[in-house]
Amino acid sequence: LLQIFNPEVPGLLVGILGFKTMFFYWPLAILAYAYVDNLDRLERSMKAIVYLSIPICLFGIYQFFQDRNFMVRVFGEGFRRAIVMASGGRRQEFLRVFGTFASTGQFTMFLVINTMFIFGVLFSATKRSEKIIMVGCLVLNYISILCTGSRGGLLLLFPTAFLFVI
Repeated sequence: LLQIFNPEVPGLLVGILGFKTMFFYWPLAILAYAYVDNLDRLERSMKAIVYLSIPICLFGIYQFFQDRNFMVRVFGEGFRRAIVMASGGRRQEFLRVFGTFASTGQFTMFLVINTMFIFGVLFSATKRSEKIIMVGCLVLNYISILCTGSRGGLLLLFPTAFLFVI
């Protein structure tokens, strides 16, 4: 809620739209229970999410190795706001990896939740090849989290994994 009134945001409407973007997917997560009604369907859904996350992670890693104006050149000037940060009263531009999301934070939270999905599929896998693929996805996911540069996501990963183990 503090982001709505952030002094660096150009206006109240932009802050409200950002708030909407951050919480848009939560109702969909609640509705998912209506569609995933047995263990087999849950496992197939989690595998689909994990496999579809591979190109998203690869694109995030690719962004990390590009220069800071890569997204601006590819998608237009509107993406400049995604890479511009305010620091100490002056503006500094540096690359913020956001994958296919609107912000680094959203990308990082996706990666944290995706890590839990990977753990779920990994520990329920019966085939050795599937376990190896999931370990590869886990490594790819972790590298993507490191590329975002988000301390919050990295710090959240450990308690979330701890809760998963419990």
